[in-house]
Parts: sequence; structure tokens; C-alpha cells
Amino acid sequence: MNITEFKGQRIYLASPYSHEDGLIEAERHEHTLSSTARLIELGLFVFSPIVYCRELAREFSLPGDFDYWKAFNWTWITWSNQFWIDLQPGWDESVGIQHELVFADAQKKPVLLYNQEEQTLEEID
Repeated sequence: MNITEFKGQRIYLASPYSHEDGLIEAERHEHTLSSTARLIELGLFVFSPIVYCRELAREFSLPGDFDYWKAFNWTWITWSNQFWIDLQPGWDESVGIQHELVFADAQKKPVLLYNQEEQTLEEID
């Protein structure tokens, strides 16, 4: 799939974040930040909860757990045309992504796996 085919689409970009090692959380945030910027450069309208919510939680002492942000994220998944997962280590073990996938599936959102390094998309069954 060619990513530019999705120009103008509203994309919810899920990605792993929480980890007991703060360095891994920082790496995940940087990866997601880079993926989000690249997709925006390509003309997609991207919402990433990690890019958006991480700084809010840190700056204003808001909880950083999935349960706190769930209703907020559900609103953005509903807004989106597509549900994409940022391919990076831990995505398939992320509790948050698993919950988001169930909700996106219930909303009949197409689910794609985005590989930033190769600039590819693939469908997830």
C-alpha cells in the first residue's frame, strides 16, 4: 500500500508507551513523535495519543495510565477514518493498543500496521 493514497485521511496512530524502564518509554515516545511528523509531512491528518497526551500528563501532573485517557482516546478513534499502529518493539504486547484495537474494530475502522523505517503499510487480520 502506498501511504500517499491516504492523503487527507484522519489517522489515529496507536503506539506502545508504558514500560517499567523510563528509557524505553522515552525511545517509544521519540519513535512515535518521528512517525507522526513524517505522516503529517505526507499530508495525513494524524492524531497520536502518545504525542499529544504524554506532555500534558507530565506538565500538569495528570495520570499517565490507559484508564485515565481511555474515553479521550475513544473520541479520537471515533473521529478517525483509519486506525494505524506504529510498528515498534512492544506494540503487540501493549495493553493500551489491545484495548484500542477492540474499540476500533467495533467502530469498523480499517486497521493497518505502519512501518516508519520502510514507509510501508500492511493490513492486520
